[in-house]
Amino acid sequence: MIQALIFDLDGTLLNTLQDLTNACNFALVELGLPLRKKEEVQLMIGNGKHKLIERILPKGYEALHDIALKYYDSYYPVNMLKETRPYEGMEELLRNAKEKGIKLGVVTNKSDNFAQKMMNHYFPGIFDVILGGDNGRPLKPDPQSLNELIEKIETDRENILYIGDSDVDIITGRNAGVKTCGVTWGYRSEEVILKEKPDHIAHNRKELGEIIYAE
Repeated sequence: MIQALIFDLDGTLLNTLQDLTNACNFALVELGLPLRKKEEVQLMIGNGKHKLIERILPKGYEALHDIALKYYDSYYPVNMLKETRPYEGMEELLRNAKEKGIKLGVVTNKSDNFAQKMMNHYFPGIFDVILGGDNGRPLKPDPQSLNELIEKIETDRENILYIGDSDVDIITGRNAGVKTCGVTWGYRSEEVILKEKPDHIAHNRKELGEIIYAE
């Protein structure tokens, strides 16, 4: 029986793509560099903001990484709630799980201060533990943050489901020894997710609910 659900954030709980794209393009504009399309940024998300900035910079401009990151960091915290929205049906799914006594957590490569602010804004009082990146912990797919969260919620690993929209999430869950579920409404294709052989795959929130309560 599933006793705890642990989620990725970007592309799993929240559609953050437009706000992330806007932040990236703000940095690029300030540097006089070409803008990135939303579809490009979508494929660059998932390994933390340092890697995101590295990816958006054109070849030959790697030396501008730290300056670009400062521009990004000046824009994103102020504007990250403008276009971001929970995926349809997600809040209901989370509240139903909480009412049934299932523990809820978030492990994300998004900076911890950003993650805390977002979760408290969109899902106040729902999650038991939220762990973001840039807090001295290695980023996913290293399992350290997920292992730390598991210790905090005191739940046996065989009763935990880790849910995310990318191959990185599936690898992270496997590295931590928990069951995994890939979701296809986020930033990676089903093909990319299936290559890592998740225990489950969900195409919508209804299917995710069926997976949770069938276990």
